[in-house]
Amino acid sequence: MTPVIPDRDRDALHELAKSADVDVLQAMLILSRALDPQVDVEECRDRIDELSVKVQSRVDRGHDERSRVEQFVAGMRELGFRGNSDHYYDPRNTSLSEVLQRRTGIPIALSVLFMEIGKRVGIDVRGVGFPYHFLLKAVDVPGAYVDPFFGTVRDERSCADLLHEVSGGTLEFRDEFLRTVEGRQVFVRVLRNLKALHKNAGAIGAALEYCELILRFDPEQPIEYRDRGTISLALGEWNRAVDDLSTYLAMNPTAYDRSVVLGQLQWVLNQQHLVH
Repeated sequence: MTPVIPDRDRDALHELAKSADVDVLQAMLILSRALDPQVDVEECRDRIDELSVKVQSRVDRGHDERSRVEQFVAGMRELGFRGNSDHYYDPRNTSLSEVLQRRTGIPIALSVLFMEIGKRVGIDVRGVGFPYHFLLKAVDVPGAYVDPFFGTVRDERSCADLLHEVSGGTLEFRDEFLRTVEGRQVFVRVLRNLKALHKNAGAIGAALEYCELILRFDPEQPIEYRDRGTISLALGEWNRAVDDLSTYLAMNPTAYDRSVVLGQLQWVLNQQHLVH
């Protein structure tokens, strides 16, 4: 099975995972290179610097902070950055190098770019782990949330309306949905998106690689052990399947799918008994 992520990029990501404060820009650029070996990480950084100069000219330091945030978002929109509604599940929407080139992507990839350009022009926006649709909090403007996908600044009511729309009314708004998250959590969410894309496409080998990367960055996620165990089960890697599924149940003893996982474990143990 050919690895999705080349050794040098996997090693580089493993090193980043050891950092106390994960550099999400570097992680995203390494991931872009893993998806396309032609990507030049330093060239991407230079392009971000160039874009920052263009956006800076649109941000008037004499205005109040809310106006500056709105000017920043308008500047990014004028440069053509927008959400890819037509081809949302295109894997290129997750690659930061592709977002830089095509100026379109999914909410979280656009958010990483907005954060980085924001740093360079004096606009402090930080990731918000909003369900279904990643957002940014404007730190210096109470109650203001940047939505890079739609190129707008939302208030809390607008965020609640957005949640109702994207969840189909199945999820009730809670204040905790607007908490900021660190770089590590941002990157883990990116990896989860890629895992889901590959899993849904039947590329379980690639999904397994992303599971393993997620656990490097956050080994305290029970669901990732479950998913890695389930994928290992499909690949016939029974020993690892038993280890991971058992770990999942130990970490989450009241799991909603406990009976299903126990059934999987029993099946594997029966198979091993038959083989031996």
